[in-house]
Amino acid sequence: MVLVSRVGARIGVGTFFLLICTCSILSMIAPVYNAELAPKTLRGRLVSLNQLFITAGIMISFCVSVAVHTVDFGWRIALGLQCVLAVVLIIGMVFLPETPRWLVKKGKSKKADKTLHRLRKDYTEEEIKEELNDIEFTVRNSNNSLRDVFADVFRWRILKRILLGVILQKFQQLTGINVIMYYSTSIFCSIDVSSYATTAIVGVVNFLTTLITLFIVDKVGHKSLLLVGALGMCVSILAAGLLIHIFNVDEEREGGSEEERQVVGYFVAFLIVLFVAFFASTWGPVVWVVTSEIFPLSVRGVAVSVTTSGNWIANFWVAMVTPLLLGSVLKTAGTFYILAGFLFASFLFVLLTLPETKGESLERIDELFLKLWLQRINLFYYLRCCCPWSNACRVRTARREHCSHCWYKE
Repeated sequence: MVLVSRVGARIGVGTFFLLICTCSILSMIAPVYNAELAPKTLRGRLVSLNQLFITAGIMISFCVSVAVHTVDFGWRIALGLQCVLAVVLIIGMVFLPETPRWLVKKGKSKKADKTLHRLRKDYTEEEIKEELNDIEFTVRNSNNSLRDVFADVFRWRILKRILLGVILQKFQQLTGINVIMYYSTSIFCSIDVSSYATTAIVGVVNFLTTLITLFIVDKVGHKSLLLVGALGMCVSILAAGLLIHIFNVDEEREGGSEEERQVVGYFVAFLIVLFVAFFASTWGPVVWVVTSEIFPLSVRGVAVSVTTSGNWIANFWVAMVTPLLLGSVLKTAGTFYILAGFLFASFLFVLLTLPETKGESLERIDELFLKLWLQRINLFYYLRCCCPWSNACRVRTARREHCSHCWYKE
């Protein structure tokens, strides 16, 4: 019996790690696949579908947990239901086409043309031919060998984008969304709010606001959504932390009447739900859109793998550290203050480093990044020697001259 139990335990652990590896691979492949299949005018919307169905799964899991939390074997029901969706996924993948970019890379331009005709039914023949020509040009000018791919990855032009993608993915986790998703029951209990019901509401709001993103992501713009989302989440979580701290809502604090604590607790719960709504409509789907489109075709697979790894590493770090923060002297309020700091940092990072990629083809985005970095270099020199408060500028102004080397131009 002991031997059988040990074998069973090891099989269970192995299955668990296999599940983690599979989810990690799918989380990397799905956004890239959607980005390469989608037309440029709908790319943000279609890549956001990936996040939409993730939030749908979270919502269903929360609702199932609420339904079975009083049953002794409820966790078995929750795990077993995942198998049904996995079977649907396996069957559906049989009918998926390869992406035109992958087909051209493998020398199958005719199949790529057929795939484009299948996917771009509302396009004219000239538009399809132009897109195929752009893809073929990009593939011809990209390196195909694994050695060349890794050599490209470590070139500063590409490495900057990889760092940008990794930091964006890390900031997505450091927004604190999984502090709420993983520990919402404990947080809501600490503020005297019905934990299971409110957690289910969080799941529903998470899904519905992600659905809204599908209709605005290709109209408003990716950078704008990230900026608005970071600012909205920062204000929401900071206000929630201040209310918890000022009114002593945390269950381990003393002071305040029971009625006052309950009212403040519900308002804090509302702010947390508002925080989730801001995340689900901005940073949730848009980060995956951006990181799937900012890399050249030659390194896209490797680069997106690296950025996705950054997401999962940050996810693991958040999952491990959050219980320590909630159980320390910081409590819930202090944890929320830390998240507000990360959110403000993410706002500044997006504002200063990310170009707007809405409506641009994957091939055109290369030019956008080159233009962005040139502008940053020119702006640096402009601030150093051409801005009105510099001595060099005063001299040139007196002589009615301009600096031809570093004059900043849009």
